[in-house]
Amino acid sequence: MKKFFYLSIAMLTLVFSSVACSDDDDPKIENNKELKQVISKLETMEGVTDFTQVLKSTDGIDVGTDSITVFAVEDKTESTLSADGAITKDNIVRHIATGIHSLPKSDKDTVIIRAINKESIKLTMKDGKVLVNGISMESSEPVMAGNSQIYVITDVLPATPATISNFTVYEVNEEWAEGADEKKTSNGAFIKFYEFSDDKYVLVDSAKTDTEGKVAFSHYYTEDLFYKVENGEKTFLRENYQVVGLFTTQAQIDEAPEYATGTDLDKIKLGALRIADINGNGVINEDDKIESGYQQLDFEAENTELFIVSDTYGVEEEPEV
Repeated sequence: MKKFFYLSIAMLTLVFSSVACSDDDDPKIENNKELKQVISKLETMEGVTDFTQVLKSTDGIDVGTDSITVFAVEDKTESTLSADGAITKDNIVRHIATGIHSLPKSDKDTVIIRAINKESIKLTMKDGKVLVNGISMESSEPVMAGNSQIYVITDVLPATPATISNFTVYEVNEEWAEGADEKKTSNGAFIKFYEFSDDKYVLVDSAKTDTEGKVAFSHYYTEDLFYKVENGEKTFLRENYQVVGLFTTQAQIDEAPEYATGTDLDKIKLGALRIADINGNGVINEDDKIESGYQQLDFEAENTELFIVSDTYGVEEEPEV
């Protein structure tokens, strides 16, 4: 009798465990709660059947628990397909962005948001009509799905061409003597890229230099991307001033900006660190500091040269008392 009793308890435990592990409690499904609500809402909407079916069948979309903004493409016939073709599992990710976003309110406004595949989505307005990467939006009033929003657009969003930002990283020759090279290429230096969001810098990507100190970073940003560079203990800043090499000739010293940092950097001599005159006014002072420690990416530069140095190079030891 006891055996039967214990066996019954064990079976009940197994049943309840199975229920507890049902799909409703699947963490991945819970993470995509907003996406599920968007799909449910799309299924009730007319004219977006193709988009809905592709979204339902696309694996690997994980937007966490965040609200999302979805740009659903209206159904197309073969005769109305554009050059960008139909919505597919490959291009649907550029139609989804995390968060809720305001639309432009005038022709002068531009709103840039980031799709979940990191491509840029550019929202503009022309003649009172909102455009998404140049594609017309049917209505500027969103359809709400849970905490998320859906906008219907008239065509597939064209791919945003990637931007290539090129860098060359050098290490200052800390054994420099007259006649020697001031630098060598830095193999394996990391350039870390950040967005500034909610009053803090958020790491979004990184790239590593090759044996020639070079790296080509492919991204979809058009503004407001920041970076740091380091290799071990070596960084591109000294006292939050950007290092741009060494003084290796008297001519460089004679032509140098005035150094007024109030630090040892002001002791200009052969072998001393050269510092970037950020604002170009001929005086290196507090106004040239990168206070945050994050440099803003120059999107127009063909190649950005960076110098890194250890924090002990050129530092004079305090005399013993």
